[in-house]
Amino acid sequence: MLQAFTRMAGTDVAGVIDVQGSLGVAALDQLREGVSAELQGLPEPVLALYASHGRAMYAALIAALSAARRVVFIDPASNLDELMPVLQHLGVNLVLNGTTRPGSQLTRSLPVLDLQHLQPRPVPPGREYPLRCQDYVIFTSGSTGEPKAIVQRIEALGRHIDNYIGYVGIGPGQRVLQLASAGGTPA
Repeated sequence: MLQAFTRMAGTDVAGVIDVQGSLGVAALDQLREGVSAELQGLPEPVLALYASHGRAMYAALIAALSAARRVVFIDPASNLDELMPVLQHLGVNLVLNGTTRPGSQLTRSLPVLDLQHLQPRPVPPGREYPLRCQDYVIFTSGSTGEPKAIVQRIEALGRHIDNYIGYVGIGPGQRVLQLASAGGTPA
């Protein structure tokens, strides 16, 4: 995703189509810059992304892949306080809230950054998007009801996605419409 975003950066090609309408990649990048500015200075952040869809979620995901050591996806239907033992074990030190609920209502155990209130920022010329994220974490729904996470190394996830691209026959220049949450299975 980060590689595709880098190739499209600065264009008005639709980057996100959500309930608010279409948003070009250049405008999405300005939202990402707003999130990135908030993440600067955090030492090796481990971020929980509390969102499932929409422009705020994608802007935060792109910023997180460039800034965080680990990104943990949390379904916004989940209760953060119930997941706190798992989040602490994963080392989460900031929640990026992509929902309309105020962060103060989500948890008092971790700091929460409300993405809906961030303003787009100008993107500096020559901006790079290094991949710093090492782990991509999803919570499994499972049948037990017990919160559990799967930690996936970025390299392994990249190989999985490359294999899947070959399987479904997606080629260069083709675009994919994603309806599922980015916090679900990588496929």
